[in-house]
Amino acid sequence: MQHEEINPGGAHSDQQTSGESEHSNDDSDQEMQQDDPDPEDVVAARNGVEENALNTSDESDSSSDSDATDEDSSIDWASDSSDQEQSDSEEDGDNVREQGGDGGGGGDNPLLYPGAPIRLFESVIAIMTFAFAHSLTGSCVADLLLLIALHCPVDSLCVRTLYKLKKFFTNIGRELLILHYYCSSCFALLDGKEAVCNICGPQPEKCFFIEVPLLNQLQTRFLRPGFYERDLQYRFTRTKKRAENIEDIYDGNIYKAYVRNNFLNKPENMSFMWYTDGVKVFKCSKFSIWPLYFVIPELSYKNRVKRENIILAGLWFGPLKPKVNTFLNPFHSELDKFKRDGYLLNLPNQQTVRVRGALLCGTCDLPAKCIFQRFTQYNGFFGCSRCMQKGERFWLGERSSIQVYPFTPNQAPRNNADIERYARVAVASGAPCFGVKGPTVLYDMVYDMVRSTAIDPMHGIFSGLAKLLLELLFHSTYKDMQFSLRRMVAIVNSRMMSIKPPSFLHRVTQAVDDLATWKSLDFKTWFFYFSLPALIGIKSDEYFDHHVKVVTAIFLLSRTSISIDDINNARRLLTEYVRDFERLYGLRHMGMNVHDLLHLPDVVLDLGPLPVYSCFFFRRFER
Repeated sequence: MQHEEINPGGAHSDQQTSGESEHSNDDSDQEMQQDDPDPEDVVAARNGVEENALNTSDESDSSSDSDATDEDSSIDWASDSSDQEQSDSEEDGDNVREQGGDGGGGGDNPLLYPGAPIRLFESVIAIMTFAFAHSLTGSCVADLLLLIALHCPVDSLCVRTLYKLKKFFTNIGRELLILHYYCSSCFALLDGKEAVCNICGPQPEKCFFIEVPLLNQLQTRFLRPGFYERDLQYRFTRTKKRAENIEDIYDGNIYKAYVRNNFLNKPENMSFMWYTDGVKVFKCSKFSIWPLYFVIPELSYKNRVKRENIILAGLWFGPLKPKVNTFLNPFHSELDKFKRDGYLLNLPNQQTVRVRGALLCGTCDLPAKCIFQRFTQYNGFFGCSRCMQKGERFWLGERSSIQVYPFTPNQAPRNNADIERYARVAVASGAPCFGVKGPTVLYDMVYDMVRSTAIDPMHGIFSGLAKLLLELLFHSTYKDMQFSLRRMVAIVNSRMMSIKPPSFLHRVTQAVDDLATWKSLDFKTWFFYFSLPALIGIKSDEYFDHHVKVVTAIFLLSRTSISIDDINNARRLLTEYVRDFERLYGLRHMGMNVHDLLHLPDVVLDLGPLPVYSCFFFRRFER
């Protein structure tokens, strides 16, 4: 397919056909994305994204400064608080602000009490989300706060009264947090809480999302002894096992590009890796929270995944998924200033250093990736974010079909330079162009949106492919298929229970015919440590050898030191695996998680070993 032949009408003609989603317990979005005109394109046009996605103006962030001076940022629940609450001292309100901090880790956002599963900021957001989801009155919220307080230690930091909860939000928009208001109809950013939407007028409800100022969070970290002088210089002081091997993100092509541009080779400069995912707070509600996290790759892996070093940059919450151009616009403006001008940060020795930073890459699951890249859903035509393969529909019945991606060698990779052009055509035509649905601010925030967005191993390989394989082998649905081992499930379970796993495996793998309780880590454990010894001699040689290929390839790409020969061998094994998958398991199961295996070697070349950008450590923040 020639990239110059833009045919938005034919690129996605029958994508609205309903179908089944990929086999992934985390990729929960199972609906085909609609191709109707998106209100986000109105926002894009208003903010200058449609005009030039590569040069989004700082002035388009109209709410950044105005929200910072908004005098009425409190939550407007009914005024049902008691006289006792209203008479709480101003000192109490100030304490709430100090406790709130900047939403970061450690002292800025402390645990509610020692050993608590949640921190102060997350507690307040969860309470607020619950109140919004169920339309609670002020008196009901006050009773809820009292009930929560009764279950916490006396000296805990939980917010105990409605007055203190309101006081907490009165102080946001100044130095702790920033509220960004937007129109609930067209999702255009507004100048403040009282602003009227220029597109829809005064009628639509105003909604908001939260930005946690980056400057405050970085300043707190730079004041820690050794953070700047030792921890942030890890990339210069690390000892490699093999000089020519890929051992961390610094050895990937994306990081090297920033080094060649004379940016990340300077000790005072830094970068970020973004992550986001929808977290459904309450099972009985459609409300969810979408946190936007920043990870600092310049720290060693051990340090960069510590809670106190993870930056919570923002929160989108409510019944709707994020509108990426609305949500990311303030962060784009702030990161652009950070990269261009830098922050003057204080060090523990009373010295200052001017630090500049850039957004390097990001990772998330398939549904979130489609949202933030503004690509067609993974179960639609041109749903791959890495190549130009269209895929095809596999019909399950007269009215039901799913999207599959047959093995097709030498597929043309997506060219980042073409994305903006496709986005313009998509906006003009009202239909996706080669899978691109419209402009996204993310395009202008990273070096290369295609190559900088990683394929997450946790969702794609373990919760995706590994779960699919277990279902094919042991689920009763496939008991009559040639590949099924349903009749051997007792033997496999017996083998699993007899295996003594390494000491570093803390979870005991469950029975293979009961996947309902399995977590992502269970699928990973089975894939790497149990599947081969449990299946040898039970699976036929052809199927077993086929499985050995994918396990070997993923192992090679997950090593702490990866040679070019390792990558080439992994590429060969994965190509053979995907090529034979259709013949062994059927075209029906050639979904995106199988197709993405072909792109993993290139992801490693660009961003480093697979564990570097795996979402496993982010799961701790969603409990």
